[in-house]
Amino acid sequence: MPDERIPEDMQEIIEDFIVESQESLGTLEAVFVDLEKDPGNLELINAVFRPVHSMKGAADFLGFKQIVTVAHKGESLLNLLRNGKLTLTPGILDVILEAVDLMKLLVQSIESDGEQQIEIRSTVDRLSDILSGDSLPETAAGPGNSPDVPVPAEAEGVDPGPADEPVAKKESPRSPEADEVGGGGAGPPPPTAPLAAAVPGASLGAAGETGETPEPSTALAEPAEIPGTAREQTIRVDVDRLDSVMNLVGELVLARNRLFRINHGIEARYGSDELVQELLDTTLHLSAFTTDLQQAVLKTRMQPMRKVFSKLPRVVRDTARKKKKEVALEIVGEETEVDKSIIEEIGSPLVHLIRNAVDHGIEIPDFRVIFGKPETGRIRVAAAYEGDHIDIQIEDDGKGMDPEQLRQAAVRRGLFDTADAERLSDKECLNLIFHPGFSTAEKLTSTSGRGVGMDVVKANIAKLNGIVNVESRCEQGTQVSIRLPLTVAIIQALMVGVGEETYALPLSAVIETLRLTRRDIQSIDEREVIALRDEIVPLVQLAHELDIPDAHEEGNEFGYAVIIGLAEQKLGLVVSKLYGQEEIVIKPLGEYLKGTSDFAGATLTGDGKVIMILDVGALMRQKSVA
Repeated sequence: MPDERIPEDMQEIIEDFIVESQESLGTLEAVFVDLEKDPGNLELINAVFRPVHSMKGAADFLGFKQIVTVAHKGESLLNLLRNGKLTLTPGILDVILEAVDLMKLLVQSIESDGEQQIEIRSTVDRLSDILSGDSLPETAAGPGNSPDVPVPAEAEGVDPGPADEPVAKKESPRSPEADEVGGGGAGPPPPTAPLAAAVPGASLGAAGETGETPEPSTALAEPAEIPGTAREQTIRVDVDRLDSVMNLVGELVLARNRLFRINHGIEARYGSDELVQELLDTTLHLSAFTTDLQQAVLKTRMQPMRKVFSKLPRVVRDTARKKKKEVALEIVGEETEVDKSIIEEIGSPLVHLIRNAVDHGIEIPDFRVIFGKPETGRIRVAAAYEGDHIDIQIEDDGKGMDPEQLRQAAVRRGLFDTADAERLSDKECLNLIFHPGFSTAEKLTSTSGRGVGMDVVKANIAKLNGIVNVESRCEQGTQVSIRLPLTVAIIQALMVGVGEETYALPLSAVIETLRLTRRDIQSIDEREVIALRDEIVPLVQLAHELDIPDAHEEGNEFGYAVIIGLAEQKLGLVVSKLYGQEEIVIKPLGEYLKGTSDFAGATLTGDGKVIMILDVGALMRQKSVA
């Protein structure tokens, strides 16, 4: 929250510090987990030391003393690890990660109200105990690390003066509070220091932090090689500005579609005219550039899945440690990019799925040995493009899920009676995990048993017009597949006819279409369904749902069924006609039509008509079976 008492130029520096500190802290967790597996890896130690050191210096300059205190203690501990005076153990890493979490809270506090009202003493004391040697949780002491040996000054995070000299050209006044916590050998960093906080290696005093002496040639490097110049290659843009540009591009796409439709009419009427051909060529040229511009703007909103995946190693590590399990995490495709809005929504579902895999899927080492598995369980998370979608897979080699056990749990919790439960297929039993209130746990724990979580996963994925599918085999493991659109602003849609009306269906939710005859439709419990391979899919007559007069074709023909999927559910929509695929721009309905339940928005077609976009999620909630 901007503070009117702070000058505008300083407010911008604080905002940069907040953003870059959050990015740094988010990536640090994954590096720390890797460091636990390879404690002597100097490269990893330096990779976490530099951003912590930079963050401390920037916070000192801005007067955020609590962050300085925590970062200083953490930096001192990292220095012990780097100098071989301390060996990283799970207990020590617990305290380090606690400090990382505390720094996240402090940054969030600055972002929300500009003040820090968080108790830090207990975490700082634990860090101090490790530094002094009074309390080394599960520690294997390194050379020279003994409670009787005083910690040298350099291990306390007080860096030699020359390390900061390349950046701090002149001395600046320091506060007594900063001196008490050992803010560094040189003066506070210049106002641009926050810009380096998020880039490991682009830190304050980089020459000397790693103990390496740069070659003489680097001291007089050309301007392109001066540390910090890479910062000018990127700028931060407010999201509202990007949204505004996206809206303008959307209008351009609509105008292009309209121009194509007009061109077809002119060509049909005046096809022999040379000007008509020139107009067509110009329209095609404009269309190509419109597509390129659209893709360029979409890419400005794209962010790598790394932003989400970087949280997962910490989740696996903490949950496995709590459950006394050994789990290895493999991440593939973290460079895959999707729209910012999807990144913001998919993080929580992925964390929950990973925590579930460790908690419920992976067995304890003794049980894994009994079933001929390695003691260390394996979880694999992969993201990859598939057309205009992204596929995310979470796979584990744990005990899997038993459909019969799920069926019995559903009866025990009153979700089905015995007869109805027996009619559930194995696939439907697996999908019970998404039912609100469903759980197989016999008792409550800190991570399971409350029957909440997977229904929230389903809701979040459905909100993004995504599909989730679960496959599992007893004693072999479980695979959860999530399919999401790359963007939610300009989408591909299937245009369908219902009576005399035309509607748009987001193509991301369309699984397949098929010709429908009257004999294809069956009835179960007074509901129309069709048999689609090994599944029974409920049907919805869109004409009845939308209260539209609809005259089906004569004879046995009944129109078309558009099979849509959302989260783990499928539904067949009966329509009169299929008009094909079209790129559309989603427009909000406005206040007057905001409460309309069946529509997610509207769009303009190439002929200038307003077409309503069907809300797939609403149709699923109203008409699909659990």
